Amino acid sequence: MNKELDEISLREIIEIIWNGKWMIAIITITAVLISGVATVVLSKPMYEARTTVILNNLVKDNTTQLSLEAYKEQVKNHGVMSSTIGRLNEQLNGITIAGLREKIETEIIKGTNLIRIYVTDENQELVAQIANAVTEEYINYINEQARLQMKTVLEYEIAQLEDSIIVTSANQRDIQKELNKTPQNLVTQKSLSEHPYLNSVVSELNDSKSNMGSIQFQDEELNPLYVSLQKSLADINIELSKLLNRKAALVEKLGGENLNVLENLIIASPAIQPEGPVGNNLKLILAVSTVMGLIISSLIVFIRHYWRVSADSSNSGRNSNVSL
Repeated sequence: MNKELDEISLREIIEIIWNGKWMIAIITITAVLISGVATVVLSKPMYEARTTVILNNLVKDNTTQLSLEAYKEQVKNHGVMSSTIGRLNEQLNGITIAGLREKIETEIIKGTNLIRIYVTDENQELVAQIANAVTEEYINYINEQARLQMKTVLEYEIAQLEDSIIVTSANQRDIQKELNKTPQNLVTQKSLSEHPYLNSVVSELNDSKSNMGSIQFQDEELNPLYVSLQKSLADINIELSKLLNRKAALVEKLGGENLNVLENLIIASPAIQPEGPVGNNLKLILAVSTVMGLIISSLIVFIRHYWRVSADSSNSGRNSNVSL
């Protein structure tokens, strides 16, 4: 029984669509014509320019793609957009940052370290200028951020060196004080018998050894502690000299024109003025219009059929009541 009902329902649907085929066709064709004419006639021609930026010194590993994505996202950074607007203020005619962002698209060329920047605009002559300005301001922004980061790193390293210099200088003073208090030589009282060489000489000259132990003399020798302190002082002086030289080099780099960063971003190909407008995707628009026309027209046909059937049922019920 359910199978028969399904077959009847399907047959009714096909009959409804077939009966309303002309309405479906007219509505669909009208929708396609309107969208096609609107796309061709009413839409303004748009021009596209593109630049390509290459990223150097990136290692092919799992983090490279994240780095590329991070670089790509910075193209539409607020600072880049603001600088571009300031640079092309007259040509852009008061455009907002949001408006400029809408004109820009970016992509990473698969399998490469290349970022492509697309700019779309109605002005054929201006679109290339915008693309080049955005790219140049983008590179300037990235390099400036790298300089600021390097400056922070240098300042931190200088602070660390200063702490090490303070500690090393304190150690140097302590060792120097200890060295000043330590005698260079040690003088000891020894008997003649304790010195092997003198003992042998005296023994050859004098056969009597009975009084050799009573003979005393002063022996002077280099103080081992003094030697050790001298070596420690020399080592710490070398270490302090290295720290001071390193700090001087970093301070010179931080304060002078040597604060240069490796430019990872290079323009591989600048934008040129496009020869013609970007073609509208007319086929896609017509396809979407066809589908939408079929859906809307079929819905209208079904609503019309339902309305008619409901009206006929109401009239049949009224006629039955009258006859009774």
